Amino acid sequence: MLFRASTGYAFYEDAFEDAGIPFVTVSGRGFYDRPEICDVLNLLRALADPADDLAMAGLLRSPAFGLSDSALYQLRLQDKTPVPYWTALQGNVSCLSEQDRTRAKRAAAIVRGLHPQVDREPVADLLKSLVDAVDYRAILAADDKHGSNGRLWRNLDKLIFDAQTSGYVNVRDFLEYLSTLNDAGAREGEATADAQGAVRLMTIHKSKGLEFPIVVLADGARTTRSQSDPVYLLPEIGLSLKLDPPPLLYRLSKQLDDAQSEAESGRLLYVALTRAKDKLIISGHMTSSRNIGTSGWMKGLCEALDMDLDKLATEAGNFSHYRTKSNYPVLAWCIPAQDTPPQSVPHYEAVKPEESNAAPLYQPLMEAKHVIVEEDETEVSRFWRATEATVHVPPSVIGQMTHKALELWLSVDDSRLIPLLESLALDAGLAIQAQRVEAVRRVHRLIERLCAHPLRIKIDSADERHHEVPYSRMRGEHAETGYMDLLYRDETGWQVIDFKTDIIRNDVMRDELLSQYETQMRRYENAVEILLGLKPKVCLCFLDDHGSINLIRVN
Repeated sequence: MLFRASTGYAFYEDAFEDAGIPFVTVSGRGFYDRPEICDVLNLLRALADPADDLAMAGLLRSPAFGLSDSALYQLRLQDKTPVPYWTALQGNVSCLSEQDRTRAKRAAAIVRGLHPQVDREPVADLLKSLVDAVDYRAILAADDKHGSNGRLWRNLDKLIFDAQTSGYVNVRDFLEYLSTLNDAGAREGEATADAQGAVRLMTIHKSKGLEFPIVVLADGARTTRSQSDPVYLLPEIGLSLKLDPPPLLYRLSKQLDDAQSEAESGRLLYVALTRAKDKLIISGHMTSSRNIGTSGWMKGLCEALDMDLDKLATEAGNFSHYRTKSNYPVLAWCIPAQDTPPQSVPHYEAVKPEESNAAPLYQPLMEAKHVIVEEDETEVSRFWRATEATVHVPPSVIGQMTHKALELWLSVDDSRLIPLLESLALDAGLAIQAQRVEAVRRVHRLIERLCAHPLRIKIDSADERHHEVPYSRMRGEHAETGYMDLLYRDETGWQVIDFKTDIIRNDVMRDELLSQYETQMRRYENAVEILLGLKPKVCLCFLDDHGSINLIRVN
């Protein structure tokens, strides 16, 4: 299921949970922000440093132990003197109620038993021991009121697997590593459930480059907010301000901006429609306040099919047959809305709060709602070249298209290469056919050149090969993150290659580029040496150095 914005997730997630259909939300809220994952990481943080009062308070109030608010207050203030929680737990806890006293002793025993393992065994093993000690899987099963078909367990298993993959032994290093991922903007999806036939929910932007047998474009009648900006800064016009009344320059700028937004919307729709390999389903709604009508993308699609909405609504429940201009069959089906009695406004002051074991300061596992940030519609860069009457293709687009083809490691003879390049050209905002043809031609020539070079054969025969390798490490107080185009291992050791699409016309230009990219390649070299413990060979591969491949060793 593809969405124009992540704000539409919640409705479908609730429907799937009610129907018992397994689903996975890809980069919805983010894996490490899931409540069950935050809970386990806080337990790990408190275990690593029992003197961290904030983490220890979260541990005691979590579902793993469930001490009451009054118990935390009594532990904290003894004889009117603030006492660290860990110190209080190891002392006399007779001031607590019988239930809280039992829970406090259990928490102290588990922390005391597991703390000696911190930084002495891999984080993955420590996590597993912690999860087993607090019976966290049973807690997830008990809190799974809505029936997530094992999604919470899969997320927990994914966290342990990620810890195992990271190879960290020091808990603080592992937690800083996760914090670095968040600071770098990494948003990881939840654990997948492909084996159980789960439905995947993702934004259209997230689906770029992917294909599925069946695709549902959810809420095709969704409309976007249209508002005037107080200032426009356009390359054609310059700066224009909104005054009263709006001057001609401002109105022209707004018209150009609206035209560009409409073009971007069309490109986004194209991406969504071309993700389906076998069947495409588009859902939307019609309104009948005055006349039968629809909105958004659904309106344009209905107009393109010459669809009679009045007839479709009259014959609700029956399929109507249409055909596209390319003679592809389309079935349209209208489901009448169910009449529901108007709901009265609830009187919240009359609701009596129920006693609950869940802590007011603790976010319940399945009760927590996703914080939706509607950034999806602004992720696509605004390329004004899309509406320019020119065949010029910006170098950045050539670089993006080439790197995507290299990431998939497609050969020049691969039947998927040309369709991929055409799709990437559209995604990049090249609305004019001449631009797209030129972009595809140039990238195809670079790939063809690499395929004919001995380097390609050498890489194909490598013992191990990885493309677009992300890395993250700390340099003092600063986090360093990046992506390496290619990391492979042969009989001589690890090799790092960074592909460049710059057009080199003379030696001076090459020297300038080498100087410009040297710092980047040194970072790659240091990162691989620290993370793998082996110093790699680092090379720059210029794909267009006087019309040929030029491989230059940096270290």
